[in-house]
Amino acid sequence: LPLVKTEEMDNSKGAEGSEQESRTVGIKLSGAAVINKDNMVGVIDSEAVRGYLWVRDEEESSVIVTDNEKGGANIEVLDSKGDFDVSVESDGTIDVNVKVSAVCTVGMVKGHHEKDEKKLTEILENDCRNVIEKEILKVFDESKRLNTDFIGIANQLNQTDSRAWKEYKNSGHGENYL
Repeated sequence: LPLVKTEEMDNSKGAEGSEQESRTVGIKLSGAAVINKDNMVGVIDSEAVRGYLWVRDEEESSVIVTDNEKGGANIEVLDSKGDFDVSVESDGTIDVNVKVSAVCTVGMVKGHHEKDEKKLTEILENDCRNVIEKEILKVFDESKRLNTDFIGIANQLNQTDSRAWKEYKNSGHGENYL
């Protein structure tokens, strides 16, 4: 569930022609609450939320901010597609393979980047890929930390290979996924 904060904003002008400053209260999304069996078990930050959105194919449009030793860029996500496959390995561990593709446009480049357009494109694609990967890994780390499957790994395994899910669940490994 999204976490919403109210935040006072200063320095907004009053009515037209007025020199008085007024304060307004705005609403800001600040991460998400993680629910398991009708109980809130923890909170994840906005980076992990976007990782969740990538994995669940719910990321619609946003801006990726990249930074490296030469500068960075603001890259707007125009369209994306995310999906994941789940399998049980022979040693009993669950393997999750995440696939994400994104169509982006560069909004602004900061710093002293490569002047060659082709090389710059490669650098920005790599930087963008690193940000997306970091966010996805973070949501899986948060799922482990909170000891709950809010990503839907068990459901995905059950839908794609119900026999493997039943074996995994009955082996005693599936208690975090029930």
